[in-house]
Amino acid sequence: MIPEMTDSIPSSHPEELRTSGSIAYASHNPRANLSIKDVVFEITNETELTTDTASDSESGNELSDLSTQSCLQQISPYFDVKRTVYGGRGCFASSFIPKGTIILKSDRPVGSSVAKIFKKEVCSWCFAYHNGKSMKHRLQSKIYFCSEECQSEFVEYDNDGTLTTALLSFDDAFAKNECDVEDYEVPEVLDESAIRQIWKDVEEWDNKISKMKPTKRTRFLPKLTKDDYAEARYTISVVHSMHQGLSSQVSNEMELFHTLESSEPQKVEKYPYLTLAYSNIFKFLRLTCPESFQKFITPQSVRDIIGRNLTNAFGIWSPTTTDDEEREYLGFGVYPSASFFNHSCAYNVKKSRELNTYIFKTTENIQPGTELCISYGITGDETLESREATLSEWFFKCGCSKCTLERA
Repeated sequence: MIPEMTDSIPSSHPEELRTSGSIAYASHNPRANLSIKDVVFEITNETELTTDTASDSESGNELSDLSTQSCLQQISPYFDVKRTVYGGRGCFASSFIPKGTIILKSDRPVGSSVAKIFKKEVCSWCFAYHNGKSMKHRLQSKIYFCSEECQSEFVEYDNDGTLTTALLSFDDAFAKNECDVEDYEVPEVLDESAIRQIWKDVEEWDNKISKMKPTKRTRFLPKLTKDDYAEARYTISVVHSMHQGLSSQVSNEMELFHTLESSEPQKVEKYPYLTLAYSNIFKFLRLTCPESFQKFITPQSVRDIIGRNLTNAFGIWSPTTTDDEEREYLGFGVYPSASFFNHSCAYNVKKSRELNTYIFKTTENIQPGTELCISYGITGDETLESREATLSEWFFKCGCSKCTLERA
């Protein structure tokens, strides 16, 4: 497995925290050692085949493998997703590709989230951002769009209104139950046994909630932080894609999404605090999402949805006009078809975002069989030590030709 990070450079100053400004937060939160401009939600993950991790019968594995291969073959006519010599999968040119060729367009994420502080300034459909100006078009005064066209496309996408209902219900409940990360009661010892117990308690909580009248459930809403808000909204959008099933505009992407590996175990091992955050997100969605979403909201599904985001999300950043202009981190989206590009400090594919579409273009002539790689945000001009420090936060050691040569 090779995680991929795109345009995400962790801060070199661990004391630069996010909006919390809390040292306690830094010790528990995986993004707390990043400045707010550098916060890393922008990662992609090279994953294992579905049949590598499935525990079903052999015939079930074969069917799953056939379905996976069919989805992989539909990603792009320019490359094949195959095993790499160093483990996991990667994208390999199926024929000669000239420089400047667009080899992939990922049109819509299967799930996305806009940071709460930019909720009014970023279009909920196309992710347009107009230098901090509030969007003029609104759905029920709470979901913001840059134009009538984007609002109409969102309404058409949410054809039964369940996504709108879920987002509005969540926002209303969050406004009454927001907390700071310092308010979380993090046990002094949160080892593997304690983490298992937390999820066991969550399942017991769920059983009790199921037996209650809906009117009595709201008093059991947990508190969420602004960071939890982003993860929860993303989870809602993925659940909506699951709810739509084959009728979804992103049905093929959803099939690919289910083949992606979750990095939740690694993240929780390094940052045990996240177990509390994820369990609270599950509880919150269990109590606020519409009934039609509930079959997709289980403790394990929420863990998987968030876990796949942790190492597969592409960041949504504000556009810039000059190289030295600082960018604002606006949110993130998961584009499964783009999750199979591995990293190289000497990359041969460059990515760019046009509204809600990610575009991947070759930077040089590509020979058949050559692996196609993007950059995680590494320019290549950094020292080996600097690049390794940046990538180590995401459990990744680069083995590209540039790094191998410099290590020799």
